[in-house]
Amino acid sequence: MRWSSAPAASAARLRSISPPAGIGRLTIADSDKVDLTNLQRQILYRTDSVGAVKVEAAQTALKALNPDVEVVALAQARRRISPTW
Repeated sequence: MRWSSAPAASAARLRSISPPAGIGRLTIADSDKVDLTNLQRQILYRTDSVGAVKVEAAQTALKALNPDVEVVALAQARRRISPTW
């Protein structure tokens, strides 16, 4: 059997016209700031993130992992509305 570069060229053409797999848009909502106690269980944050708004620190970390993902950061706290019955 003889190998040629044609399959590689076809694969390159396919990649150029195919949409990327995975998440294209991620929305994160949190009105809190990163605390030192978050670091052991919330893996997006680092020691230099302490004191930062969580959604902004998460957005920075996720963009570093995948620059093609669109991260929407919602830091505003939502007001709870109690039922009036």
